[in-house]
Amino acid sequence: MEFGARELLTFGTVLAGLASGYGMIKSQLLGAQRTITKLSKLLQGIESRMDKVESDKNVVQNQLETITAILAPDKLKKMSERDGAIEERLKSLERETASQRRMHNDRHPPVKVEK
Repeated sequence: MEFGARELLTFGTVLAGLASGYGMIKSQLLGAQRTITKLSKLLQGIESRMDKVESDKNVVQNQLETITAILAPDKLKKMSERDGAIEERLKSLERETASQRRMHNDRHPPVKVEK
């Protein structure tokens, strides 16, 4: 089988077209790979920020639950009643102490000896 100038020219044109197509596709693939790498890094940054935001949200939510439990109306009522009872007991003890001081006047009263 003999190839003439026309066939060789056609074959060369097809090879040149294939080579240029391969070069363009390779170039576009490299560009797409760079874009994918950039997007991957961007996505990792976004994910790490989201993790931090979720962590901070959980901390705030736990703090809010604790404060809500402390400031619950039934607990505040119990604490108020307890504080009132403590205050009344303190006043009672202060009265007893004042009475003891008046009675002794910093000196012990004479003790009568029975004969």
